[in-house]
Amino acid sequence: MSTLCAAIPFRPPQLPARAESHRLEEIAQTAVRLAALGPELAALARALEAQAQNQAGQAGRAAATMEHLTTAVTAATGQLRGAAAQVGTALGTVSRIADQTKIISLNASIEAVRAGASGRAFGVVADEVKRLADDAGATTRLIETRVEEMNTSIGRVGAIVGEGKAGAARSAETIAAVEDEVQGMSRSAGAQLESAQRVHGLGDAVNALTETLLTEIGAFRFAAHRRAEEALMGLVEELAERRLERFGVERTLERWLAEWTPFELAYCTDAAGRQFVDNLRRRGDRVEYDKSGYGRDWSERPWFRQGAAAEGVTSTDLYRSTATGDYCFTVVAPLRDADGELCGVLAADVNFRRLLAED
Repeated sequence: MSTLCAAIPFRPPQLPARAESHRLEEIAQTAVRLAALGPELAALARALEAQAQNQAGQAGRAAATMEHLTTAVTAATGQLRGAAAQVGTALGTVSRIADQTKIISLNASIEAVRAGASGRAFGVVADEVKRLADDAGATTRLIETRVEEMNTSIGRVGAIVGEGKAGAARSAETIAAVEDEVQGMSRSAGAQLESAQRVHGLGDAVNALTETLLTEIGAFRFAAHRRAEEALMGLVEELAERRLERFGVERTLERWLAEWTPFELAYCTDAAGRQFVDNLRRRGDRVEYDKSGYGRDWSERPWFRQGAAAEGVTSTDLYRSTATGDYCFTVVAPLRDADGELCGVLAADVNFRRLLAED
């Protein structure tokens, strides 16, 4: 595009009376601050809700674990007592067999001596049987000692979990007390969850009310709007002195955006509504080129139609930016040639909060 564009005379919009305008700007500033609190309140509510749900889950798991642990320990204690009794019975049998074997080996030794030389080999066998019987008896006594120690330990565990009628009563009381504590934790977690949900609902309500308030206020035009429109008018006049060539326009938008800090984005379309430059976007103190807008067709967008039909610089109503979450409005102006024919639309997005803060 190489058409020369003429500057459009700036026509200030109708403003409310000075006092009313000042009050409306104060209301708008308050509404913007409330709008900023809305997402923070919602995030806090989500965190509280997640924490309450986590506590409720932990309380439920603690109750289930306590019940399972008590049942498991009681069952294990019974099994150990049964196993110990079986071991004791087996040890008794082994001990009796060892004693009888020892007696038999002694008798065999006596008979071997009586048999003289022919009984020597049998005597050796009898001595070996006696030695094995002695070893079996010693091993049996050692195992009996270990079983007694195990029975003592089982008795201590039984005393803890409660055996017999009195023990069972004490155990039931202990479990009931623990369950009461766990239920208390669960009720507290439930109350916290309800509170978090109410806070979440309150945050949503504040957000909705703020949206409504700012939408209503956005229909008015303040001195802040006038400053933004005057700033864009200066850019229109600068572009009117040059051809609408991509790289030249981009460099001009970059310099202008660096100077006007309340503006977040600047871009330009041809007469058909197709963007022929990159988006010039503010990132903190820097201005960056963003290719996402290049070549886009904006001809059906309200801001383009508003700008193309306007006689001079004009502003859209307020909206919440999808990129930043802040409230913005777009300042647009038609770019016309010397014959008054439309050759493009210039647009710039303004951060409403930053613009009001500069008052």
